[in-house]
Amino acid sequence: MGTILVETGSIWRRIFLPEPVTASEVQKAGLARILQSRYHKLSVGELYRVGGRPLSEPTEAITLDTGMVLIGLSECLRSSSEAEKALRDILMLFFAALGIPHEVR
Repeated sequence: MGTILVETGSIWRRIFLPEPVTASEVQKAGLARILQSRYHKLSVGELYRVGGRPLSEPTEAITLDTGMVLIGLSECLRSSSEAEKALRDILMLFFAALGIPHEVR
């Protein structure tokens, strides 16, 4: 395989090496609300039913949901480190909505 040389500011650089972006506070709050809604549905057994029965370990569903959010953020923000920062902020908003004190988080 060959090496592709890319000039700074060229169209090829913008296509193949896009700059990372960040998530706004409004976007993070929206994702935290979605996680909160999914958590409440999980609590009453409406999500992740296996064979008609709710999960025995709800933490598995939370891990799955946050993992999927991280994958989506990584793609949208074009940076895994920015995605991790955004997910951390989203989880703090989620925990606050659940009433978990800041010291416990």
